[in-house]
Amino acid sequence: MIRAVIFDVGGVLIRPPSAEEWREWETQLGLETPEEIRDFQQAFFRGEGKRLDRDLLSFARQLQERYRLALLSNATDQLERVLEHKHGIAGPFDLVVNSARVGLAKPDPAIYELTLERLGVAPHEAIFVDDKVRNVIGATRVGIHGIHHVSFERTVAQIKALLGDRPPEMVVDVAIPQDYAGMLAISRTVASDDWWGPVQMLAQPETTTDIAVLCDDPENLLLVARAGGQVAGMGLLMQPTPASLHHTAELSIAVHPDYRRRGVARRLIGVLLQTGARRGIELIRAWVASANGAARALIEGLGFQEMARMKDELQRPDGRRFDVIVYNKEVTDG
Repeated sequence: MIRAVIFDVGGVLIRPPSAEEWREWETQLGLETPEEIRDFQQAFFRGEGKRLDRDLLSFARQLQERYRLALLSNATDQLERVLEHKHGIAGPFDLVVNSARVGLAKPDPAIYELTLERLGVAPHEAIFVDDKVRNVIGATRVGIHGIHHVSFERTVAQIKALLGDRPPEMVVDVAIPQDYAGMLAISRTVASDDWWGPVQMLAQPETTTDIAVLCDDPENLLLVARAGGQVAGMGLLMQPTPASLHHTAELSIAVHPDYRRRGVARRLIGVLLQTGARRGIELIRAWVASANGAARALIEGLGFQEMARMKDELQRPDGRRFDVIVYNKEVTDG
């Protein structure tokens, strides 16, 4: 049950500056006198009022009747003054956690834990909204429901889904080239987790492969499933060399333990099959541990046919080897 909603400030409640504003400020960065600096600061903060997301602020005011609200921002020691006196938006919020005052900054886990402590809620009872992927990932690492803010409509829909105790919308993104920056941020925090080991294992059995490397390789198709801003699963189609074999691809799926049995793997495989067919792939091969009954049932239910069984074929990160069943599926575009 959700008891608190935590918002970032810059980039969420206050939109980032426009390109024109940035160009105007660039021309003023050569300021030297105290008077010039003061005038620049005043102009900067005047512009913030135009960028205030009043729709999101109104939505937050609706939430305050039932939930505790907080602001969590990497900011200067002027944040509280600006929020209260310039924007008048501190009212709906029970708590403001400012990095400049607590000596911590996102995505350090400690600043999220401090916020939870001051709100008096557990991690699973809180939602955190931020426009930066790395900060959302930082929150989810301590157990908070994270939402990556892209638009007012999408953020509100995801908050409402979580507040209604319904599974949040599953969003599957193609990692290259549209979301490479986001994937790079994900790679720095997710790569150490064991749950996505099958993706690494298929890509390069003898070494550790960073997600960013997979993402940037045009012969791979790497997808990420996100639920409420958190990485719920990953899927990979890897086309082998030489080029004469590019009509085939190897399939690998990994789902975070918190999101298993919720259709994440099925959704990822569906998108990979469609996208692979459009790339000219005609045959997809899946290697499944023979002991993984749930994965075998899923693969077989999607029309994959068993082709071979191999003993001690693959090796886990801990060194143990295991038996696999190789499945094939012919795919067509459409």
